[in-house]
Amino acid sequence: MASAGDGDDLYQVAILVDQLKHDDVQLRINAFNNLERIASALGHERTRDELVPFIADSIEDEDAVISVIADKLGGLTAYLGGAENVHVLIRPLELLVCGEESHIRDRALKSAEDVVSRMSEEQVMRHFVPLIQKLSSKDWYTARSGAASLIALVFGRITDRARSDLLSTLGKLSSDDTAAVRKAVAKSLPSIVRSASPSVRMDMLELLKVLAKDEQDSIRIQIIPASAVFASTLTMEQKANNIVTTIVSLASDRAWRVRWSLCHHLKDIFAAMQEGSSSSAGTSTHFSSIVNTLANVFENLLNDPEPEVRAAGGMHVSAVCKFIPKAIITSKIVPTLQRLAADNSDFVRAVIASEVSQLSPSLGKEDTVKLLLPLLLSLLRDDGSDVRLNVISNLDGINATIGVELLSQSLLPAIVSLAQDPKWRVRLAVIELTPMIGQQLGADIFTNNLVTICIGWLSDTVYSIRKAGALNIRKLNDIFGEEWTAKQIVPKLEKMQSNTVHYHRMACLHAAQVLLDRSEVPLAGSGKTKVAVPAVSETTATCSVTLCRLLVPIVLQLARDQVANVRMTVSKILRYPLTLLPGTDPLRAEIMTTLKGLGSDTDRDVRYYATLTASLK
Repeated sequence: MASAGDGDDLYQVAILVDQLKHDDVQLRINAFNNLERIASALGHERTRDELVPFIADSIEDEDAVISVIADKLGGLTAYLGGAENVHVLIRPLELLVCGEESHIRDRALKSAEDVVSRMSEEQVMRHFVPLIQKLSSKDWYTARSGAASLIALVFGRITDRARSDLLSTLGKLSSDDTAAVRKAVAKSLPSIVRSASPSVRMDMLELLKVLAKDEQDSIRIQIIPASAVFASTLTMEQKANNIVTTIVSLASDRAWRVRWSLCHHLKDIFAAMQEGSSSSAGTSTHFSSIVNTLANVFENLLNDPEPEVRAAGGMHVSAVCKFIPKAIITSKIVPTLQRLAADNSDFVRAVIASEVSQLSPSLGKEDTVKLLLPLLLSLLRDDGSDVRLNVISNLDGINATIGVELLSQSLLPAIVSLAQDPKWRVRLAVIELTPMIGQQLGADIFTNNLVTICIGWLSDTVYSIRKAGALNIRKLNDIFGEEWTAKQIVPKLEKMQSNTVHYHRMACLHAAQVLLDRSEVPLAGSGKTKVAVPAVSETTATCSVTLCRLLVPIVLQLARDQVANVRMTVSKILRYPLTLLPGTDPLRAEIMTTLKGLGSDTDRDVRYYATLTASLK
């Protein structure tokens, strides 16, 4: 007997079925988004005989609806009554892969991949191969483009004879008059190469070379990732004679977007070339020659006339240099980086600043000190704040190589200067990096050089800096420990409590608050704004009673402040020590006495929060 819940579900499905034909586009979109639910309710037979033909007829709908159909069609393979019935989805797939909109065709191809994965090789041969041949001979270019994409999906699931026929079809499509078809061929090459035999790969190399010289730069761009896949499947001699020449040609391509794309794929090409590089002496010789050639390519890209290309190359300096011998790095790459450090483009210099320190593991300590440190110092004197910040943000790599002593001697003056930059956003960025700098420098060096600046941020004229400075104090406490905080921070907060500027006294209270309470809380006195605090370890999740006893007198002293907002902030903050101090602690009595006095304050907000805090004891 069906339950009431089952009846409600069937009713909802019936509504969805009706909405498949509704005049409202949004209702149709919602219904097609629930195709699997509808198919489950209809059963296998009705799904095959009714739902799938209806879907095929609906492919003349609005693009938004067709896009949903293309996305959801592959999910129906589980509701057709077994793998032997999956072929019924071929008809709607054929219509979708011929669609005018590229994003719809892409989604249809993903659904086609689901369908192919559920089919046996015999079914793929019977249903998909004829479909591809049919599409490849159609007049409309989208059908031929779809045929090229489908070849990549089925190539590993068909017989050798069928593969030969499809490769012949692919060759014809590679010379198609429409660029979109040739582009689809280029995009399909990597998938086909992975499942092709060695002899077939050699035949396809000629296809790769032809497309690498295509008049359309969008097609030549697709050849770059395909070259990396080809390289991973070839012998070292074949790589040197075929792939390397193609890469060299693309590196001097007339379209800057091709050279830009090559920059982003060059590390993958190096990795593919490295496969099988140590199997024999002859192979090793070929590999050395390949590396030298590709290193020259990379150097040329870094010196490209277009700043976008130089920046793209700069983004991958450290990754690419992992494959390049140290001698080449020092003789070619580093001098190029030295020139780029004075590039006319701010973006190029900012990219180089983020990558330079990551080269240190490849160079070692001696060459890092000799070659990279002067370059970093030059970048730290750059007029662009992003350039200087990128240097500081990426000091971890060079720190691990040369050690903190050399690092601090060379770079600390520049960091101190940046921490006092006139632009408040620069100062804010430095504050966010300060905990990381503290971890690298250690407590002694940090205290001697940067702790005064950290306290100075609490007195900044910009509220965002004061707020971030307070949170920074808490992060430093988590790194260096409460003993360091008690010695280096608390005495300075005691001096701030008597400052004549009221927002300095407020910043003092905010610093005390974040030290007393480690949860995500709004800073007292800052309205409803929440300040996210990074998670800390369990050992520092709460303030110790010892540190609490040092901070509470600072807060209590400000309970008599002339500014009501300061007194109100005190009323809010005193709830934290009440939860930390034991019941017999004399400070609790002093806190309650202070709250009682604030409870009769002339300002109603002070009275409210004092009364509220006292009630939480």
